[in-house]
Amino acid sequence: MPNFHRVLQKNEVDYHLFTAGKYKRTVTPFTEVTDEGKQKLQDDITAIHEAFKRLIKEGRPDVDIEEIATGEYWLASQAKEKGLVDEIMTSDDYLGSKLDDCEVIEITTETEQNRLEKLIEGGASLFRQWTSSRIPGAGEELEDVRQRFR
Repeated sequence: MPNFHRVLQKNEVDYHLFTAGKYKRTVTPFTEVTDEGKQKLQDDITAIHEAFKRLIKEGRPDVDIEEIATGEYWLASQAKEKGLVDEIMTSDDYLGSKLDDCEVIEITTETEQNRLEKLIEGGASLFRQWTSSRIPGAGEELEDVRQRFR
């Protein structure tokens, strides 16, 4: 991480850092880096890394944790080969696969319609009502089509 503390001092620029706690900001790009601050930051990073390794090992006991906990990143196909993922799919595919197992609640926001949109929506509503009163099940089919093109 670059540190601009000396550049700021040389150019007589003050940097004020306000925190609530001794270790709130141990190393920043604009303050003097102390040995204590560096050690605290390294200790925190090490603790987080160890917690990460424990979590992965709990969820994936067959994975060689020392091989995968190196800080590297992989393509999805490589992660699958290493046993880090079960399947490769898009987020839409994943959510779609959960629809049968979960209760899905649709949340929508309505945007203000202009006069033409209101007129078209009103006409479509009348058509749906007229059709559903004459053709059983047509109302649901039309509503499904309407939702798809929204």
